[in-house]
This record gives sequence, C-alpha cells and structure tokens, in this order.
Amino acid sequence: MADETDKRIADLINFYIQKARTQLKVEGAELVKSAFMLIQRDRQNQCLSDEIYSSAEHYLTARHMASYLSGPGMKIISLGYDAFKLFGGTKGVEKLKLGNNCPASELTARQTKWKLLGASDGNAEMFNKDKYIQPVSAENAELRAIGGLNYPGL
Repeated sequence: MADETDKRIADLINFYIQKARTQLKVEGAELVKSAFMLIQRDRQNQCLSDEIYSSAEHYLTARHMASYLSGPGMKIISLGYDAFKLFGGTKGVEKLKLGNNCPASELTARQTKWKLLGASDGNAEMFNKDKYIQPVSAENAELRAIGGLNYPGL
C-alpha cells in the first residue's frame, strides 16, 4: 500500500512528464528523457535534495537509462551508486554534489525503491514503447521495484 510520500513522488514524476510533453512537445522515448532533464535542472538550480525530489529524479533517471539497457543492468548500476553513497563516506557523497555546489541527497530506502522501480518500468518500456504515455502509480511500488509484478501498467 502506497503511503502519502509515495503518492507525492508519483505526482511529481507525472508533473514532470506532463511538463515535458506540453512545454517541449515531445513523446515516446524523448518524453522520459526530457522529464528527467527538467527535474534535474530544477533540483540543481534550486538545491532541492529532499526525499521527494531526489526519489522522483532518481526514478526518471533510472527509467530513461533502463529503457536502453536490457536485463538487470540499470538495477546493478543503481545499487552500485547507492553503495558508493553509503560506503564512500563523506568523500563519496562530496563527489556527488549537484550543480551549483548543492549537497547530494541522503541515501534512503524510499529513494532506492523508486530508483529500482524506474529501472523496472524502463526495462518494460524497452519492449513496449507506447507505455511512455502512461501515468506513474505508487501502487504496488515495492513489488514492481524488485520485478515481482509483470509491469501492471504504470
């Protein structure tokens, strides 16, 4: 069951997907990529590193990249990034600063869940490109993130 924070993350992701669609007039593979670039720009310009923004950006990053990688590639990259943040200590996090010298977000289980969910959704899109137009849902996020459900229609 999705909690209020997961619903806010899903709403933010959908906001940026819609923003990319209306402002940049893109569809298909370019839609998720453009949504990722828009949220990344906002996070860097405004130093937004709270859990909601960071989870939404990590979801869009993973979803975009995974739509080009087959199998578990993006999930492995995502977990490697988390390990670097977790075990790299202060120096590891310092190297991950956002633009304008903003601090990187703290690693949270929710952020990892949404990153893995983005990778699962991106992998599904690799084989079914029309799924780009579907809104993101927080429902069943935990199962979808680990691949426990067979892409129940974003």
